[in-house]
Amino acid sequence: MKSVKFPLLFLATSILLSCSKPAEDEGDSCENNNTTKVTYVNSTSASLKVVVSTRLTPQFEPIDPIFSITLAAGQSVTKEFKAEKYINTWYNNCASTCNRMTSIFKEYTSCMEYEEKQ
Repeated sequence: MKSVKFPLLFLATSILLSCSKPAEDEGDSCENNNTTKVTYVNSTSASLKVVVSTRLTPQFEPIDPIFSITLAAGQSVTKEFKAEKYINTWYNNCASTCNRMTSIFKEYTSCMEYEEKQ
């Protein structure tokens, strides 16, 4: 009888462990990675481009952008990146000349979600 109880106990424990929900991987949390989520929204009727950087030239052009996104009219895109101070530079008419519309300086906080809209 003793030999039957041990395998049954082992089987029950194995089933419980395999069915239990795994703990959140703390290595990927926004607190550990210091990340934020930003949704870039084009609310205009023409395509726009946004360039995200940490510095600008004296002519207000982005230096070493971390990324750029071209948004069609009405399109939105969410990006997750390191939370710190950034400059969002918006451009229109990029099919021909790419005219700078505005540069917005913003400090993003870890684990927050933001929306940047033009």
